[in-house]
This record gives sequence, C-alpha cells and structure tokens, in this order.
Amino acid sequence: SSSSSSSPQRAPAPSPDAAPSTRDIATSDDPTQHYASNRVSTTKYNPITFLPRFLFEMFSRVAYFYFLVQAALTYWTVISPFNPAGMTAALLFVLLVAGIKEVIEDIKRYKEDLTTNNDTCTVVLQDGSTVEKRWAALRVGELVR
Repeated sequence: SSSSSSSPQRAPAPSPDAAPSTRDIATSDDPTQHYASNRVSTTKYNPITFLPRFLFEMFSRVAYFYFLVQAALTYWTVISPFNPAGMTAALLFVLLVAGIKEVIEDIKRYKEDLTTNNDTCTVVLQDGSTVEKRWAALRVGELVR
C-alpha cells in the first residue's frame, strides 16, 4: 500500500521544440440573435406602478391590513362610536411616511444602477485590439479583459 498509487497522474510536459498551442474563442457577431441587454436595473417602482404596487405591498402585511379594516369600520356608525377621521388620518400618516421612505430608497437604487451601467470595461476585439465600452453596452459573446 504505497501512497504513490493513489496520487493522480500528471500529463507529460510539452517538448521544447513543439509549436505553441493556440486557443480559438468563438464570439457572437450575429445581429439576428437577440439577447437581453447587460443593463442593470434594481429599482422596484416607476411613476406608473408606484402607487398600486406600494399599496399592495403595504396591505399584504397583516398589521397594515388590520388598521385598514379598523379605519374602514369606523365609518360604520352603527358599530363604531369613534370619529373616522382620527383612525383614517393615522393610517394615512403611516402610509405617507412609508411611501416617502420607499421613494428615497428607490432613487438611491436608481442612482447606483446609473453608476454601474456607465462604468467602463475593456473589450477585446477579434483582431486582438481593445476598446472601452460601458457595461450597459456590453453584449453576449464579447470578451472582456
């Protein structure tokens, strides 16, 4: 039981007079193939989807839904002795503060996306030369150094 029998075998070293090996790398120059862009977008909202998506996310949480139901029930004067304006104002205030926080965070994500998309990288062309490109303009099949 020698330890050399369990060790992996190594490939023989190339002879000094052998021609250097080359490697071909296929790149995609076919404009008919459509791939997703390299543009980064981590924002959650746009001006059209903000309100419906924000409200859906808020009222999907049990606590917010509970306070919505409670505020709605204050408008039913048969069962509620409270003024509905107080409960509604409290719920609207909490939603307003949470909405402002979401907008600020989404703007920060948007600015970070712009920074990432406008960063540059070096792309190696098929003839071996290089060119600087923005990350958002990078395409499938391009070789990045």
